[in-house]
Amino acid sequence: MNNSGCEKDKKAGKIKYLLFAAGFSILIFTAICLWNKKADIKSNPASMMGTMVKKHLRHGTSEKQVPLKDVPEDFQAGDYEPNSKNDKHAVPDGTKTAYLSFDDGPSANNTPRILDILDNYKIKATFFLIGQHAQANKDLVEREWSSGDMVYNHTYDHNVDFIYKDPKNLVEDLNECDTILKSLLPGYDKKVCRFPGGSKNRPAVFKAAVAKAGYRYVDWNCLTRDAEVPNLSIDQQLGYIKQFSKNKKDLIVLMHDDSGETTTPDALPRIIDYLKSCGYAFKTIN
Repeated sequence: MNNSGCEKDKKAGKIKYLLFAAGFSILIFTAICLWNKKADIKSNPASMMGTMVKKHLRHGTSEKQVPLKDVPEDFQAGDYEPNSKNDKHAVPDGTKTAYLSFDDGPSANNTPRILDILDNYKIKATFFLIGQHAQANKDLVEREWSSGDMVYNHTYDHNVDFIYKDPKNLVEDLNECDTILKSLLPGYDKKVCRFPGGSKNRPAVFKAAVAKAGYRYVDWNCLTRDAEVPNLSIDQQLGYIKQFSKNKKDLIVLMHDDSGETTTPDALPRIIDYLKSCGYAFKTIN
């Protein structure tokens, strides 16, 4: 009986040791993975965003689009990389224009702050609205419109998995948002939109379908990247503005006013001050 008891104790001890070793190995492996992930985020901040990047990572297009009145044709293209073929050489102060644009709103927490800042600076901006957000924040849509800001279409719900399955899905989503804007703003007749994620790399059939439906679309050539990394700091956003505005005569600046981009209103005064110091005047996309 004693020998049998000893054997059982030995087996139990061996099992405990193996379990401890396995647990320790898993702990070490997890720590290594987390360390590598942290290093990857530092080298590529957008990599941490997963599905958010899929929804929000914005790129322009180098293709010529249907011209919009008062928007120079050379930046109808949306390439925002500095020194792209669409950029102009540096120009004297007082001859440059910045079109501030905000996507994905309105939101109850960020849009009012942005509108207050714009009012304080006596600047008008352009808002590309998501239809369901407009429905939920009717008073903010009316405030934007009555303040002289421009309001345009950014689809009903920004569901990129749905709208980019088929061109008709994109058109239907734009039409649904258009119907909402017309219901909120009597006399509204604008047929201008921005593709979720931008029009770059979208198959030509999507652009053709949008044009056939009577819409004109516009991208950007400067941005803060506020939708790519959560809580992007003021200095980081301003740094991207400095980078992407370099040597450009005219800017369409992409920012966001949905509920998640809480640091965008914080950065906006610094961005406006910087662009003013560089000689930019501010207009809406008309």
